[in-house]
Amino acid sequence: MEEVHLAVLLLTVVAIVWADHLGFQYFRGTRQTLPAHVVRGLHVAVAVGLAGMIGTGAWMALDRWGYLSTQPVFWLKLFFVGVLVVNALFITRLMQKATHTPFALLLPQERIVLFVSGALSTIGWVSAAAIGLFFL
Repeated sequence: MEEVHLAVLLLTVVAIVWADHLGFQYFRGTRQTLPAHVVRGLHVAVAVGLAGMIGTGAWMALDRWGYLSTQPVFWLKLFFVGVLVVNALFITRLMQKATHTPFALLLPQERIVLFVSGALSTIGWVSAAAIGLFFL
């Protein structure tokens, strides 16, 4: 199951990097808006990847639950996964701004929310993956 978990992670990272590349172009203004069908497709790919990671991770944790539940780093990983789930729900609404309104025309608080969401996503994915790869 570990191989499937890592394969899902790899495929999800490809979608994340593509989405982040588009987001960076949007932030810089080299793209006024982002193509809605591409953004939706990437969001679905990342959401399916996150669900796959949660499912395969839970399956792998079942036989080690007694040990893992006593490890603070395991609970930290679950915290980051929770951040990713909540952020994914917000991204569903936030991504519509990038498909309709140029970044330069967003209100300052709208820009901040997009930056925070992007930062939370990056921190969540990197932290959860690093904990899983190096500590669990």
